[in-house]
Amino acid sequence: MPKQDLIYKQKDCLGLDIGASSVKIVQLKKKKSLTKLVGYQSRVLPENIVIEGIISDHEKMTKIVKEMMSETREGKFTAEKVIASIPDTNVFTRVLQLPKISDKELKEAVMWEADQSVPMALTDLVVDYQVLGPSTDKEDMNDILLVAAPLAIVNSYVQLFNMLGFQIEAIETSLASVLRALVSNKDHEEVMLVADIGAKSTNLGFYDHTLRLSDSLDTGGGSFTSLIASSLSLDEKAAEKLKTTSGLKDDKVKNALKDTLESLSNEMQKVIRYHDERFEKKTAKVILCGGSSNLIGLTEYLADKLKIEVKVGNPWVNIDTYPLKPVPKSEAPAFANAIGLSLRGMEDL
Repeated sequence: MPKQDLIYKQKDCLGLDIGASSVKIVQLKKKKSLTKLVGYQSRVLPENIVIEGIISDHEKMTKIVKEMMSETREGKFTAEKVIASIPDTNVFTRVLQLPKISDKELKEAVMWEADQSVPMALTDLVVDYQVLGPSTDKEDMNDILLVAAPLAIVNSYVQLFNMLGFQIEAIETSLASVLRALVSNKDHEEVMLVADIGAKSTNLGFYDHTLRLSDSLDTGGGSFTSLIASSLSLDEKAAEKLKTTSGLKDDKVKNALKDTLESLSNEMQKVIRYHDERFEKKTAKVILCGGSSNLIGLTEYLADKLKIEVKVGNPWVNIDTYPLKPVPKSEAPAFANAIGLSLRGMEDL
């Protein structure tokens, strides 16, 4: 099996976001100073086609992606190279602080840290790392981003891409690609917490010139819908509609989600406090993305609880979609991961 780079590589690529309940594809290209949209597509996935990050039915997933490639909602897909991401729920990430040592010594130190810190055998992992630069809080030390992913997940992706005939450029963490899509040039000096609210989990990542800390919570849009359904005696379809159209402006919905939202805000408060105390830096804002970030009233609720600016990120803000029809505003934040993956292919070495 070829070594999978979980941190970086380059080229013009498809960004393929395989989530727990949906898959999204985006292709971008550079045209002079513009980042142009070539095509995009999304599709809801059948139950259990992805189990704990592992693609369980490759034939079915291959069929779905091939259909998406030939039936784009807008534009077309031309790239044969792909960059994909593994959900942070299934990935171990940690920022290490190590002295400035040789490449060989650095690799040995990182592998030792992975062996000590990750609750899996090294033989069952793909381990990668990236030197982030001088430590933000210790002199004569470098910050090193350690990433370790289960080999079973990586292999399931490799098998899918081989069946599709794609050339694999890279596999990275979803938070890394989300940050790339959401953090604009003017925000590069700010410290912010990004919350990617997916169907089954919420991934939290701190941006401070790069990804510094990450955490995952077992709370997502699917649990919101289930709680509304059980509390109000509705079927899932009716509960989803109520969540989408009324959100927290409906007192019955707000009451149904009270405990879950309080737990979410408490966890966000904890990681903000931990970050700010450890790095002696104040978090400037919280950016929400993912399919459930557009829950009506969520930004206001979190802003009140966290006492900090909270907004929904727009990964399309720096992308020229003309002459294609832009993605609907309600769906825009859900494409952050796929956009960030395609953007990576255009980064300079």
